Amino acid sequence: ETTDGIDVAAHLRLPTAGIGTFSLAAGYTYVFNHTIRQYPGDPVIDKLDYASGYYIPHEKGTASLTWEYGRLTTTLNGQRLGRLPNWAEEGYIKPSYLFNLSAQYNVTDRLRLSGTINNLFDQKPIKDPTYSSYPYYDISWFDGVGRSFYLQLTYKMGGTKL
Repeated sequence: ETTDGIDVAAHLRLPTAGIGTFSLAAGYTYVFNHTIRQYPGDPVIDKLDYASGYYIPHEKGTASLTWEYGRLTTTLNGQRLGRLPNWAEEGYIKPSYLFNLSAQYNVTDRLRLSGTINNLFDQKPIKDPTYSSYPYYDISWFDGVGRSFYLQLTYKMGGTKL
C-alpha cells in the first residue's frame, strides 16, 4: 500500500488587552495517490477512484477558534470532509461540513462547568441518491444523531488543581 499527499497545519495565538486571548488552529490534508496491491502479481487498485470499492475522500480539513477570558474558555470547531464516492461507484457526493461548540467555566480552582453542542447547525448526513436502502447515506462517514448537547460538572478532590 502506498500513499502520498500533503498535510498542512497552522496555529496562531493572539493575546489582547482586556478582551482575552484568541487562538486559531487549522489543518488540511490532501491525498494525491492511495494505491494498494494485496499480493505480488495482483493489479494495483487506486483507492481514491470512485469505482475501487473503497470509500475515502481525497481531502479533509479542520479549523477551530478559541476565546479565553479569565476563567471562561469557548471553542468553535469546524470540520470539512471532501467528496466521497457514491454507492453506485459512478460518481461522487458533495463535501460535508460539521460544526461543534464547547465552553467551560472554572468556577473555582477545583470546580469546572463545561458544555458541548455537537453538530451545532443540525447538519443532516449527505444523502446519496444511489444508496437504495435506509438510511440512504454512508454510515461509515456519517451518523444520524443530529444536534446533541452535553453538560458536565467536574470537581477535583485531591492532588493538583484543575
